[in-house]
Amino acid sequence: VSAPGKVPIIAEPFVVLAYAGQNVTVHPLAHVKGGTGTVRLSSVPSRTGAVITASPESGTFQFSSTQVRTFNVEYVVTDGDQTTTGTLRIDVSAPPDVNTKPITVPKTIFVKSLSSETVDIASSDIDPAGGVLLVTAVTGISAGEGIQADILEQRSIRVTLTAPQEKGPVTFGYRVTNGLATADGSVTVVEIPRPVKLQPPIATDDSITVRVGAAIDIPVLNNDIQPDGEALTLDPQLTTTLRGDSGLLFASGNVLRYLAPDKPGNFTASYSVSGPDGQTAQAEVHIAVREIVLATNNAPEPLTVVARVLAGERVSIQIPLGGIDPDGDSVQLLGQETNPEKGSVTPNGSDAFTYEAGEYSAGTDSFTYTVIDALGARATGTVRIGISPRVGGARNPVAIADEVAIRPGGSVTIQVLANDSDPDGSPLTVTDIHPVSDQSIIATTDGTVVTVTPPSEPGQYGLIYTIQNALGGTSQNFVTVTVSPDAPRALPIARDTVLTLTDIVGRDSVDVNVLANVFFADGSVSKLGVALLPGYDRNVSVTSDKRIRVTVGQKRQIIPFSVSNPEDPSIAAYAFVWVPGYDDALPQVNRKARPLTVASESTLTIPLNDYVIAIGGKQVRLSDTTTVRATHADGSSLVKDDQTLVFRSAEKYFGPASISFEVTDGTSANDPNGRTATLVLPITVTPRENQPPVFNGAVIDFEPGQEKTIDLLK
Repeated sequence: VSAPGKVPIIAEPFVVLAYAGQNVTVHPLAHVKGGTGTVRLSSVPSRTGAVITASPESGTFQFSSTQVRTFNVEYVVTDGDQTTTGTLRIDVSAPPDVNTKPITVPKTIFVKSLSSETVDIASSDIDPAGGVLLVTAVTGISAGEGIQADILEQRSIRVTLTAPQEKGPVTFGYRVTNGLATADGSVTVVEIPRPVKLQPPIATDDSITVRVGAAIDIPVLNNDIQPDGEALTLDPQLTTTLRGDSGLLFASGNVLRYLAPDKPGNFTASYSVSGPDGQTAQAEVHIAVREIVLATNNAPEPLTVVARVLAGERVSIQIPLGGIDPDGDSVQLLGQETNPEKGSVTPNGSDAFTYEAGEYSAGTDSFTYTVIDALGARATGTVRIGISPRVGGARNPVAIADEVAIRPGGSVTIQVLANDSDPDGSPLTVTDIHPVSDQSIIATTDGTVVTVTPPSEPGQYGLIYTIQNALGGTSQNFVTVTVSPDAPRALPIARDTVLTLTDIVGRDSVDVNVLANVFFADGSVSKLGVALLPGYDRNVSVTSDKRIRVTVGQKRQIIPFSVSNPEDPSIAAYAFVWVPGYDDALPQVNRKARPLTVASESTLTIPLNDYVIAIGGKQVRLSDTTTVRATHADGSSLVKDDQTLVFRSAEKYFGPASISFEVTDGTSANDPNGRTATLVLPITVTPRENQPPVFNGAVIDFEPGQEKTIDLLK
């Protein structure tokens, strides 16, 4: 045992393999041990011939080089008391052929009796071509072995022991693909006994930096652990709150959210985490609020995001915006910067995209996106999508059992799909919910959630629900409802409401329906109380129908609000309303514009001002005609004039396409006061001739004597 500050930091050398022209994410903290408290990445010095971008908040850095050679790279880590420099070798090779088979690494996973563990297949296997790997199949599991293996998001496998493994370790196989070539790998499952008593959680202090007036999320659970590998939950109430005018800090799900005050300073609060057995641990979060200094502002450092999808299908891609700004500024997603080659992209809320792969696409696709911090600094990140050809027939989704508790005399709404999954990423719907035996239970579903009204007598009541994917595959599992007078009252779940330029243009104020983004298990959200927080209610009010009326200002506003349980107002959740301002709003895609659709090889004319809006009703125009690009176009000119685009598809092509461009709301392309934005419009290209239907097939399980209605149009 050493005194604080005396435990040395040991940074072990390691090797990273990379390919010329491809970006690689390096995780140096995985090779660092020792130190007092949390060890953080401090910096990564630059190297001639390479591009290095450090992300101290995430403990990683991005590396890329076009040179085929070896780089010796240093990195600096600190625990607050000591600083140590580590080294690694990065070997950059020439990119191999895209048809090269992936390389799989044998894996061993330790699973407690009658429990589940997840193994990340894609992160440890290697694609020599640098593509994104997808898990497409699990093989070699026989009935009666007591093992269930489920593919999650086409990258991981969840292994569940359904019976004791009396014969010892069991090995099963899996298949991965880069979309063009496949390889087989193996996972060995070793059963370990459950501990007689769980160890208490270990919570570690967190330190973050944030700009005055900014809002950030603090992932405090990232450095907290449960020594036995169980899940931790963040308690909704802080152990110690912030004092005075130190800003607003609250728990939301598994993160703390913080809205900084308008003055700099250093502040401290504490939080608590709980293990599954109720044991708790506490830690502090240290917040450094920094003043605005434009001269030293750094641009955000957006992450490379990876997604996976089947050909012809869609996937929602979440863009992480928290912890990517070195100055602690709030970061917004501006939109798509460049187009993918194998599919199309559409915005999906304020922090996500929806990617649709082409019907016959395969391999790895990519596009870039742009983010902006509160001071106007922009940066570009990359999204990479692995596309696998369709499998032969639809596979069944995986339904996971749910448990809820409710007080007598009420109804409960359950988000049963929240922990369910589909091996091919298909969207899921709830098709049925019925009691196991007690027919006095009333249960209904709207396809997304189920609502259950059990008898008033205390006890446990069971139901069976059925889910279905887009191609007809189904799965069932149990919902257990416990009726008890001691059941905790439900905490509402509130999400942010983010307004766009479309919502505020031409308006002095706007009424925001925040309850549209709230879930409440114990009844209708209309019963919840909606309130503004003291000190944050200037030019804002709550209307009689529980909407938040916001006066649109010159600058962007972040407005916190609360929603509270009607039976106990102290049980409350918090979220933000984000409102753009007149002075800092960039041109945006008009969300009310009609979709762009054109027949293959026909000409589509796109008036920019029908599809792009700017503040004050300003007209927009191209800032530079060379910024206009389109996917699946025939190569002819895409520009008619500085306010009109033209699109014509490649010969016989039909499917998703898109066109991107940079616009300004200035009086001319060279107006220094004009605000510019790079935007992308999705285009649907329909076939010129009627196409024969495509039969995808399906795999549907039946029990003896069971009847099912099969919708062949799915």
